[in-house]
Amino acid sequence: MGMSSGDKFQKDECLLVARACRDNVDSIQQRIDRLNKEIGKGTAVYSRDELKMLDSQLKDATRTLEMLISDGA
Repeated sequence: MGMSSGDKFQKDECLLVARACRDNVDSIQQRIDRLNKEIGKGTAVYSRDELKMLDSQLKDATRTLEMLISDGA
C-alpha cells in the first residue's frame, strides 16, 4: 500500500468509525501500528477528542495483544 503525499494530513476514517471499513481487517499488530501512525499526526489532523479516542483504542489493542502473548506462553 503506497502513501501519497496527502496521506500525512488525512484522517483515517476507518479507525474513527469502525463501520466505515468493514472490508478492512487488520491483525492486532497492524492495528497498533496504524493507531500509532495516526496519533503521531497530532492536532494538525485530529481534534483532541479524536486523539483521545484513538489513544483509548491503542490501549485496548495493546492490552489484547499482551493477553494473547501471555496466554500463549
